[in-house]
Amino acid sequence: MIIVLVRKVPNPVAILICAGLSYALFAIILSGILSPILDGELKGPLTNPLAIVGVFATNAIWGLLVGGLAKIFKR
Repeated sequence: MIIVLVRKVPNPVAILICAGLSYALFAIILSGILSPILDGELKGPLTNPLAIVGVFATNAIWGLLVGGLAKIFKR
């Protein structure tokens, strides 16, 4: 949020929602790579398609909330 405020981006809500969705994608990919290495079997969101939706939804909601706060502080 601080970077969005310092850079004075025109639409902080959209930027932070996209940041949350990007984080979700990278977390799912990293989980798919590291869980077989560390545990010997695939675990995490890739084993349950509904969990993938949940990860994306949770991070999009966080992006929306933080983007809303950034928009309020921007004023």
